[in-house]
Amino acid sequence: MSSSRRLHDGKKFLIAAAALRRDIEGGKYAVSSKLPRAEELAPTYDVSKSTMERALQVLKDEGWLISYVGDGTYVQEWAELKPDELDVSVSEFYEQTMSKMGAVYEILDRVEQRLTALEKKHVNEPSPQLDQDEPQGQ
Repeated sequence: MSSSRRLHDGKKFLIAAAALRRDIEGGKYAVSSKLPRAEELAPTYDVSKSTMERALQVLKDEGWLISYVGDGTYVQEWAELKPDELDVSVSEFYEQTMSKMGAVYEILDRVEQRLTALEKKHVNEPSPQLDQDEPQGQ
């Protein structure tokens, strides 16, 4: 077997994943719809069941699909968004996310400082003692 033939065979799952992704984008499989099982999809994409399972895993890893044990595999809701419909680039999204994470870390630092201060105050406070002269329960 030639090396180019082996390379092609090794990438069949990526080709099937790309074809299925195009079909999802094209509306063949609607958002939130349940996909057929791997053995049913395999002939459509001219691959074996195991190759189709690998292709499905690629799309799950990318977030296009989600599986539920005992129920099946579904097209994710966000899959209907096309890149040109998104209002921010990946780098802008990353910057916005990191900015928000910075704010979250600042809040967590303040909470930690407050907890530390409260713990110190609690440790330094005398334990409340019951007044022995007062009858309990009144």
